[in-house]
Amino acid sequence: MKVIALCQAYNEGEFIHQCLQWATKVCDEIILTEGCLTPFGNQSRRSEDNTRKIIQRFKQSYDVGDKIKFFDAFEAKPAPSNREQYEGMNKNFMLKKSNVEDGDLVFILDVDEFWHEDRFINIVEKFKKNDRINHIPIEEYQFAYNFSLYFNASHDGRFMRYVEGARFASTNHFIHPNGKDVTKDYTHLVKREDSQMCHFCWTKHPKLIKQKVESFNRPSFTAWYNYVYLNFPLYGEKVYELNRRIAPHCGTGFAEGQHEPLKTFKYKLPWPVAMRNTDYLNYIKRHYEELLI
Repeated sequence: MKVIALCQAYNEGEFIHQCLQWATKVCDEIILTEGCLTPFGNQSRRSEDNTRKIIQRFKQSYDVGDKIKFFDAFEAKPAPSNREQYEGMNKNFMLKKSNVEDGDLVFILDVDEFWHEDRFINIVEKFKKNDRINHIPIEEYQFAYNFSLYFNASHDGRFMRYVEGARFASTNHFIHPNGKDVTKDYTHLVKREDSQMCHFCWTKHPKLIKQKVESFNRPSFTAWYNYVYLNFPLYGEKVYELNRRIAPHCGTGFAEGQHEPLKTFKYKLPWPVAMRNTDYLNYIKRHYEELLI
């Protein structure tokens, strides 16, 4: 059983080098695309930072052979109606470019998600030992603003067994030939204390967070960004009350639709990011008006 990683990168200069450092150690093949995958917003087709150069430099500098295959992102014409469909089409494009075979493990490699190597291998072993497992969802630590503040979250659609003819219907929906969406099976959920996966999606520069939210074109997501993400640095605990009022995905915690407040992380960070130092709380305070959508 091979581990086939599918990775979509766009304006990921802050994390892409560290991402490839750890992923090349545990994956047999990495299919990597670079480019914008949304019909919304004013994003350029190609990354506006040094993402592309970092990928090319990594391939040249590290002895990875053909492990990393690098392509321009799929360009759908006409563009689908939402970002999730666009990402699903790009993942199907990546599958076709890979050497995936029946029974292999398809892993969605998010550039800003980091694993301890032994924890990742533990999940791979679960698939090897039980060929009836088609999907393993995971709980994770999801960070905001810096590498200290996090809330508890979960993710499906990260580890899926490939069956010949399987396809992505959208970004987090993987359909087997029998019509079953395997990502909805939570039987083998891995708890966060066992995964120890760290997701740094909300630690990026606030301008990139704004761009991401705009790309989804979803009113509730925009409301969460304006009233919770941008207000936490100013009002702290009061944002949890604001989040309760955001329909239809209201919650009592920090994240859209979730019920977990921000906590202080007291464990060991995965090694590629352990020495990084980023904190955008003060930046948001100084640039609040221009960051509003």
